Amino acid sequence: MTARFTGEGPGIYVIRAKSFVAEPSGGPAAAVVAAPTPDTGATGAARIVERHEEERSGPKLDEASVVVSGGRGLGAAENYHLVEELAKLLHGAAGASRAIVDAGWVPYSHQVGQTGKTVKPTVYVACGISGPPSTWSA
Repeated sequence: MTARFTGEGPGIYVIRAKSFVAEPSGGPAAAVVAAPTPDTGATGAARIVERHEEERSGPKLDEASVVVSGGRGLGAAENYHLVEELAKLLHGAAGASRAIVDAGWVPYSHQVGQTGKTVKPTVYVACGISGPPSTWSA
């Protein structure tokens, strides 16, 4: 692929993750150089007061070959277990639409799509998700 800027001034290229297969550069290893950090001011006073590690079983959502996602059409949060069960039966990962993540049915780590995880499964099952397929990021 070839791309170029035609206008004046600086430009930005934005490329989605997993758009291209990584290829070896053939050059030497990158040099690690220490960079001085400026005074951070009051941000240095921030401290971690609690940690939470989410339990996960099965493949990672962004690496799964099968993804089963649920949306508002499931009707209620308690029905999301059906998505999780189907994903488990298919040896896949459970995903979710932004709508049910925003509604608090499932954590953000399950969100699939433009504002969530980019997925490229072999099989994508959408349960109760509305909208055009281009928004599903499958």
